[in-house]
Amino acid sequence: ADGANSAVRNVLMKQPRFDYSQEYIDSGYKEVHIPPSADGSPQLNLDALHIWPRREFMLMGLANTDNGFTGTVFAPFTGDFGLDNLPTGKDGMRYFETYFKDAIPLIPNLEEQWENNPTSALVCIRCKPYHWGSNTMLIGDAAHATVPFYGEGMNGSLEDVRVFLELLDEHGDADMQAVLEKYSELRVPAGNALVDLSLRNFIEMRDLVADSSFQLRKKIERKVQANHPDKWTPLYTLVKFTNIPYQDAKAEGERHDRIMEAVLQLDDIENRWDSPEVESFVLDRYENVR
Repeated sequence: ADGANSAVRNVLMKQPRFDYSQEYIDSGYKEVHIPPSADGSPQLNLDALHIWPRREFMLMGLANTDNGFTGTVFAPFTGDFGLDNLPTGKDGMRYFETYFKDAIPLIPNLEEQWENNPTSALVCIRCKPYHWGSNTMLIGDAAHATVPFYGEGMNGSLEDVRVFLELLDEHGDADMQAVLEKYSELRVPAGNALVDLSLRNFIEMRDLVADSSFQLRKKIERKVQANHPDKWTPLYTLVKFTNIPYQDAKAEGERHDRIMEAVLQLDDIENRWDSPEVESFVLDRYENVR
């Protein structure tokens, strides 16, 4: 459990038949603190995730326990919106004036923070297996470091522990080789799926939430879920509020993608999205599309 730069994993990488890959995505991030108001009250809704989506990049605000927020710009390193081109506080202020103007009043010392806070990179790590022999195993970021866009890094790590303890309950500790082999069998697909889901959600947050077709899709899905909760469970709910393995949740989300792609192609869907006919079409596809 020694993190994304795991020393244990680095040793395992020298062993035969141990697979490993590391990929830095082309975007990085820089944080700025959004403090509470002078009277201590929050400047933004504490119960919401705040996103300023700009297609290739975004600003996100997450609530803290002091009624402040952590604001994070996620953007490419290079190009027109590149963080590498914005080293000074004045550069950061111009960036916000151009793309996030309404956020400037929330950050009283924006220039100072921008210049002093580091620009950081985002890495995805995959490996296989998650164990070696009968006495070594990887959990958490050491096994499957991911980008933060599903907010599942710690949850996925705790799930590693839960699955391992369940295997100990099932098999006992007399044959740790069998326990660890089963652990890798179950968790490697889950860890890979968690990385894929996190990358998928980055695109959704920075790009799709501002897309009219995506917004229409979500309205249709919410209606179907409300009327048929036993049949339609959104991907986000599967990931966040169930113990369904990540790889199974990902597969169901991809099935929903195929169904909704057909739904959005229906004639005049913008005006009849909430009709009984469209709902029946979704349910029919749910039964027949795999």
